[in-house]
Amino acid sequence: MKKIKFYFKNDEVYAVISCEGNGKYLGYAHLGQHTTISQGYIDESRKLNKNNRLVAPLYNELKQIGY
Repeated sequence: MKKIKFYFKNDEVYAVISCEGNGKYLGYAHLGQHTTISQGYIDESRKLNKNNRLVAPLYNELKQIGY
């Protein structure tokens, strides 16, 4: 799996996949939800280790789609 970072905010786990520039990042949430995430949103979130139990469902989903 590529170097993906996982975060938690507003009762949701999301992944940051890559930097798009200008403080914007490509992100992913459950069920095919690609999105743009700002640096400010990331800064307000709690970083999670990929081994955290909250991350497992999203981690497995990303693996299934080729990340």
